[in-house]
Amino acid sequence: MICSAIGHLYGIADVTKNRSVYPVLDLEWAPVANNPRAARAIKVISELSKDASAFVHACDYDQEGEVIGHCILQYACGNKYEKAQRAKFSTLTDEEIRESFASVTKPNSGLAEAGRSRHMLDFIYGVNLSRALAKSLKTASRYRNLSIGRVQGPTLAFAVDRELEIRLHVPDPYWTISAQFEKNGQAFSSQYEKPKVEALAEAQSIVSACVGKDGTVTDISDSKAVLRPPARSVQAVQARPRLHACDSRKAVPASIDFISAHVEPKAAAVNRVLQDNFRHFKNRKLRQADFDATLKGAPCAK
Repeated sequence: MICSAIGHLYGIADVTKNRSVYPVLDLEWAPVANNPRAARAIKVISELSKDASAFVHACDYDQEGEVIGHCILQYACGNKYEKAQRAKFSTLTDEEIRESFASVTKPNSGLAEAGRSRHMLDFIYGVNLSRALAKSLKTASRYRNLSIGRVQGPTLAFAVDRELEIRLHVPDPYWTISAQFEKNGQAFSSQYEKPKVEALAEAQSIVSACVGKDGTVTDISDSKAVLRPPARSVQAVQARPRLHACDSRKAVPASIDFISAHVEPKAAAVNRVLQDNFRHFKNRKLRQADFDATLKGAPCAK
């Protein structure tokens, strides 16, 4: 029996259930509030788990995926996380899914605790600062529900600092000088040796001295640049439209053979994903979103 988690079914909650309490440090894991879909999913999984003899955790193999599966196995299934098995796969190809379920391992409790700790720190940091802001306004005979967090706060500060920098900036005027030349019926342009001329009088003097005069070529130099293909498969596909001036519709098919010829051993899995996904594109109308997903290494919808 396969159950879908539909994302996080459990989250961090304040034990007191009182928004006026500050600071709040007593936390618990509880079903996601005001989410009927999550409540129904928990109920179904709990009922099915009563007759289950074994459990396989198959959520994404990262912190968030491990936390999702950990909470379901611990709270909805009744402390089954340590007894469960772990299936690890990074792509939705038939081959890799079958291989992952044929070689299950023990769950990564360290990864689960790391994810759970991050959730708790985010809650403690964000909720307490948000309540402190609300209380500070309340003392001024006003009340507003303000929010701030581990990411939101520094990002907002960066935006404010940048805005102040822009508003306080005093621009310094400068002038640039360019010239148009013609030789044997062919026109070309050039720039003055100084990128910026800070004085208008100097700029006018330079222009006056050059208008209508003949120029002399005193030196000729050239340089060569070699554009090497990126070492990694996904980067190679991403770079192809830029290097060859074509869109991703042409880049993906043309890159399949390119990747096969240049792929490194450690990138073989990525190459297989691209080719498996490309097979889904054949014989049907192509959508740019499908190619964009493939360029990022994500499996496309069949």
